[in-house]
Amino acid sequence: MSFGLSIVMPAYDAESWLEPTINKLYEALSVARLLNFEIIMINDGSSDDTLRVAQKIAKERKEVIVLTQDNQGRFITRKRGVESAKYERILFVDTRVWLDKGSLAYLSAQISDHPERAVWNGHINVSKKGNIIARFGDAMTIIGWRRYFKNPRLISYGPVDFDHFPKGTGLFTAPRSTLLAAIEWFEQNTTDIKNSSDDTLLIRHITEAEKIWLSPEFSATYFARTTLSAFLK
Repeated sequence: MSFGLSIVMPAYDAESWLEPTINKLYEALSVARLLNFEIIMINDGSSDDTLRVAQKIAKERKEVIVLTQDNQGRFITRKRGVESAKYERILFVDTRVWLDKGSLAYLSAQISDHPERAVWNGHINVSKKGNIIARFGDAMTIIGWRRYFKNPRLISYGPVDFDHFPKGTGLFTAPRSTLLAAIEWFEQNTTDIKNSSDDTLLIRHITEAEKIWLSPEFSATYFARTTLSAFLK
């Protein structure tokens, strides 16, 4: 991978997820042979040992940078990561998202060979074993986005067919300049920044200027919360 990559990872009460998620991320980075990267972990006012674990990881891995703040929600946390990033290519990865080993190598080849394919949404496989909440959520996703999931393949979508395809900032990559412009627009068009779900509105705005690309080769596994109360929160 010839470009630099700033990986932004919001972390809220994620003490047990940070190390395995980071390990999966490093495996994908190694396969992609990426030399210029940073991982910005932002502790968003966690009530558990997330900050301590993040700081431990940062001592062991020189590319990891830890920021911390009072709880402000996903949007502000990701915004801080983007503003702090030193590279133009941003990758959002959530703490419960385990990148598949070849995902970043595939992404690198796609962006190098097709520079116009600048914005990508990850293909998410949901871990459903022993988790009824995950099974329910995954079933709703497959039904709602059946145009893609009945035949996963390399596709792109824009504003017209936006609602028919997967999207989410749990695994999402775009140029820093694109994200900063979308973030500014989002702030001007949202009344409750802390509690807003930035996924749909932010990505929909991006499609007004850029196609969103999607492929099962740029993929990860998502581990849902295991109780209804945690899921609803």
